[in-house]
Amino acid sequence: MEQISLFNRDNVLEQITFYSLCSTDDRKKILGELPMTFNDFRRFSLISDYLQLHAFNEMLWDLYSDTYLSEIFDLMEKCTTNHEDIPYLLSEARQWLADFRAQAPNETVSFLLKKVFSRKLDTKTLF
Repeated sequence: MEQISLFNRDNVLEQITFYSLCSTDDRKKILGELPMTFNDFRRFSLISDYLQLHAFNEMLWDLYSDTYLSEIFDLMEKCTTNHEDIPYLLSEARQWLADFRAQAPNETVSFLLKKVFSRKLDTKTLF
């Protein structure tokens, strides 16, 4: 029987979790079957962080952060300088969480996601 490292095991379990909850289009974006935008990357990072899918989040960053490096630095600059876009970015992030919860596979999962996502967003949790 093939042994897998704890990280790989966690990554596989976290992928199963995320792919079970996300939309078909989101899954295709992560798997490279559909184009991914920087906002998609931010959204996936935010949601996986809220769900504490650390191995999955790290996988996303390993796969896609180089592609969006310039945009990541621009966003970090906005965060550190308290740019006027911050309220919009926070509102956008709240909407992503609401949209993700709305597409939950059933009422129980939706209820549980609401509990997980109920934490207030502040400038430390933008992406």
